[in-house]
Amino acid sequence: MAVKKRKAKKTATKVAKPRKRKVARKAKKAVKSVAKKARKGAKKAKRKAAPKRKAKKATKRKAKKAGAKRKVKRATKRKGKKAAAPKKRARKRRAKKAAAPVAA
Repeated sequence: MAVKKRKAKKTATKVAKPRKRKVARKAKKAVKSVAKKARKGAKKAKRKAAPKRKAKKATKRKAKKAGAKRKVKRATKRKGKKAAAPKKRARKRRAKKAAAPVAA
């Protein structure tokens, strides 16, 4: 009697496929968590850099103000029609502010 050849069982793929899926799922999760951590790190860095940025902005503001003051000073020195305009505007503004409580 000839020995019957046994057919190979198909369990290999039955086990391998879900396992592959599981691994893929885990990898996806890992990637997500890494991304989350990176986002957190970026936020932290931004928070840390905020005072520096604010300081930079403040200096810019101050510089702008200084520039405006210089312009007015130069304008009054030149005493031209165009030159004195900022000074005139400022005077008008101040007068308006002073007149506001009187009107109210």
